[in-house]
Amino acid sequence: MASSEARRPRGFLQSADPPMWLRGPARIEGEWLVLDRASAESYLPLTTPKQVMLFALAACKTRRQMVDFASRFGLLTHGPSAPELREAVAEFETAAKELDVWLRLTNALRGAMKGDKRQAELLRLMMNHFSNIFQAPPASDEELQMQMSKLIAWSVSHQLRDTTMRIDAACDYDVPNNQPGVFMFNAHPPNLLGWIYHELAQVLVMRSSPMAMCADPECGRMFVPEDARQRFCQPSCANRARFRRWKTSKVNGAKTTEASSKKRSRHGKATRKR
Repeated sequence: MASSEARRPRGFLQSADPPMWLRGPARIEGEWLVLDRASAESYLPLTTPKQVMLFALAACKTRRQMVDFASRFGLLTHGPSAPELREAVAEFETAAKELDVWLRLTNALRGAMKGDKRQAELLRLMMNHFSNIFQAPPASDEELQMQMSKLIAWSVSHQLRDTTMRIDAACDYDVPNNQPGVFMFNAHPPNLLGWIYHELAQVLVMRSSPMAMCADPECGRMFVPEDARQRFCQPSCANRARFRRWKTSKVNGAKTTEASSKKRSRHGKATRKR
């Protein structure tokens, strides 16, 4: 699979290549997330569809989801050169939670700037967790948005501190328009987590990149909507919400029928007395 995803450079130093990564069968051993090196395959994260890894990591809440993520994309900080392909589950959980926070803050910030009062209130609530970072609390909504923008920028930049940007020749990769004379800006992060934060940085800079929070209260994950009308991240969430609406309407309908029946009964008794 790796040979179809990236061409080997011709006439370039190996150190100039974007880093390859490992993915494959994964499992939980005690408090460790382990990748099977013998069955792992090498691939280039650069060729993964944009933002897929970003939202997949932010959605990891259970150990089963962590195993699925490692099988699709690999471990976060332990790759081909690591002596052991294992990471502490607690560290993986922390990385996923932090990424989810930055996505939700970004979504709330975008909504607040568009006048969404619910998102503005959410932004204020979330800012309470970071109040000690700034010298004084925000005195207005505009100042709140400015502080949040700075906080997001600082935090993502910190995660990108070991990532370098380079120019690559497009003809070295199986990408559209990979002709000689065509060049690309590419990130060269030290690990998969660096790739993911590079994706987040692109979402932040390209403000047109859509994101939304799933409307199913049992899910609530961040996702990339295919169009502005999409409210659920996957069909199962939409089906769950549809079933809840149906169940609520049945309960309400039964209550209405019972109330009407009692009213008719009382009316009938009053008529007989007359």
